[in-house]
Amino acid sequence: MYRSIKELVFDLIHRTSGKIDYKTVTEEVKKHFPKSKWKKTHWSWYRSQITSDRGRYRKLFSYEERRNLRTSQRELSQESNPKGFDDERKVRNRIEEELQKKFYTGRNDRTLTVGHRSNGEAIKHEFDIVSEDKSIIGEVKSDKYTKKAHANTRFPRILAACRYLEIIPAARKMLIFTNEKTYKVMQHDLDGLISSDIEIIHINVG
Repeated sequence: MYRSIKELVFDLIHRTSGKIDYKTVTEEVKKHFPKSKWKKTHWSWYRSQITSDRGRYRKLFSYEERRNLRTSQRELSQESNPKGFDDERKVRNRIEEELQKKFYTGRNDRTLTVGHRSNGEAIKHEFDIVSEDKSIIGEVKSDKYTKKAHANTRFPRILAACRYLEIIPAARKMLIFTNEKTYKVMQHDLDGLISSDIEIIHINVG
């Protein structure tokens, strides 16, 4: 018997090595805590506190558990925004094909070490595009532009992606947008805020 929802959630994540989604967690919460007002926002909060760099519960979980939780969230987001994620896949595939032709790259492991914490723990980040020799690295953004989303969440997330590109050593660094409006706005808004060696690119996936 679980004493709290937090205890249940943590146990589920440990038992599944982080390979768990909102639907599965919700079923367990309802079974053990039938009067709970559990919502998707609660699950999102737990996930963020476990997977984010400054998360309250980050140190209670292994790198594998955190990585799998991030993956499960991308799959959930794909269900709610299939067009955006389909665009990202198209861009990745197109760029990987071009890189293969020019630089003999393959479909490589995109999770790289971007730094180390004070205790020596490696900080990992999964990039969208990584060439075989790690000389070309890119991030793909497929969001449509809206003023509200841009102000509240999108711009900080794009800045975070740029930060990862800035600190990773690579000969070519690309920030790729599939939405033309977002691309044009970002060209202006990022000017002077990010490293000049990051190329801001628009690719129309049609």
